[in-house]
Amino acid sequence: MITIDTLMTVADGNPYDINNYLDNKYKPRRTDVIMEDVDILKGHTISYDLLGNNCKHFVTFLRYGQSESKQAVDFMKKFLVSILAMLGVASLTLAPKTDNK
Repeated sequence: MITIDTLMTVADGNPYDINNYLDNKYKPRRTDVIMEDVDILKGHTISYDLLGNNCKHFVTFLRYGQSESKQAVDFMKKFLVSILAMLGVASLTLAPKTDNK
């Protein structure tokens, strides 16, 4: 469920960073516009998906009006490279041997 808490409450004494790394890609929305969306969403439950709808997607949607997660994109890139590497190894291993006479 979407609730409103201070960053200090959520961090609960743990270290944290504020990283607005997408400010050069998207224009940050005004605080009043963000808070209008928060007021609409407050109390609602939204679906969670690690790769497609996680907390980074949520906060970037609020800040920029665009849902994006660099971690999810990086994971998918690494996952796809791993799959391609495994397919390459499998194709070399399973390829028919040729006689070189």
